[in-house]
Amino acid sequence: AKGRVYIQLHDFHKAAKNFESAAWTYLDSGNIDRYLSNTIHQATSCIMEGKHKESEKLMTLIEGNCHQMTTSTLNKYYQTLLSMSLNNNKDCQDILEKYLDIAGDESNIDWKLVARTHLHTNHADMALEALKQHIRFRGPDPGYFFYKALAYERKGEYRKALAAYKEYDRLSGNIGNSIIGQDTGFIEEREQHKDLHAEARHRNRMLLIWIMFSL
Repeated sequence: AKGRVYIQLHDFHKAAKNFESAAWTYLDSGNIDRYLSNTIHQATSCIMEGKHKESEKLMTLIEGNCHQMTTSTLNKYYQTLLSMSLNNNKDCQDILEKYLDIAGDESNIDWKLVARTHLHTNHADMALEALKQHIRFRGPDPGYFFYKALAYERKGEYRKALAAYKEYDRLSGNIGNSIIGQDTGFIEEREQHKDLHAEARHRNRMLLIWIMFSL
């Protein structure tokens, strides 16, 4: 619990240390799944701290223990692997397929991460389908509109892209601060994509210029 509090405070170093301490405590008590779960959270904290090599070492350390993970922990394990692959511009298709295979119930899937993966492999239509699933299970949020805008831009549907960027900008400005105070997952997403807002504003301006000249 303390690790999540530190994430809310944006102290990712202390978050990683806390998850590490919790992991070893659970290992000593024989609770393997909680040890593995906290190690994954430690790896995620390292990513947010910018220590990507450290996160890779942690994930490599536990990769042989997948058979001991509960579905929930295994789900988080593949989410983290997928995020790491995307951040490092590595081939992620095999990891995505494994993730979707082990996730079980579709409501357990991080559909925005799936959409981001499809965008990485230049499959805009598949990204939009994944975002429909996100809406179905989670509802709209800033990240949903950002990836929706990217997908429409890839498809050349610039007016739809612009509308989505504007909605992203509105939601980020209006509710971003209140979410940061209570939603750890949102903080993780924003920290892993620090340039999201600046990129959205830049694309917003470029699309406005394109539309003006196309009239």
